[in-house]
Amino acid sequence: MPLAHHFAALGKRPSATTCDSSASTYGDRSASEYGLGKLGRAFVSGMVGAIAQMRIQMLEVCVAYDLLPGVSQDTYGAWAKKAISTTLAQPGLVEFRAHRNILGSPEVRTTSVWRSGVDWIAFAEGGWKSLEQELRGLATNLRMEAWGPSPVVPEPLRPRK
Repeated sequence: MPLAHHFAALGKRPSATTCDSSASTYGDRSASEYGLGKLGRAFVSGMVGAIAQMRIQMLEVCVAYDLLPGVSQDTYGAWAKKAISTTLAQPGLVEFRAHRNILGSPEVRTTSVWRSGVDWIAFAEGGWKSLEQELRGLATNLRMEAWGPSPVVPEPLRPRK
């Protein structure tokens, strides 16, 4: 079941598959309008439920955030090292990438590609919970997006060589 159908069953129409936990929004509406609670953790739980129903193959999850002013680079570096090693150890992880925004905010974006929605759910309900709680002490404007395959272009396209 597509995510839009999941929310249609709730009588709601999401405008994006984005979680902004600092404002507790889902697209341009509050998470509470979707019955997902008031905090980002509740949103992730809502995403988990929707993704579980859809049986998505090849899920891409983007997490973006800004570091809090004055955060120690050593402290953040230690958290990042732990987060990356935890993520890389997860069954079903296909790829992990991290980027810095050269134009400003958000300062950090990570992208993880999962073999299936079920694999990401296991991570979201397991290893990610404690990592997210620690990250909240280091960062602000934490946002999450979940992307599934396009019905028009379901496989990656690459130029011919």
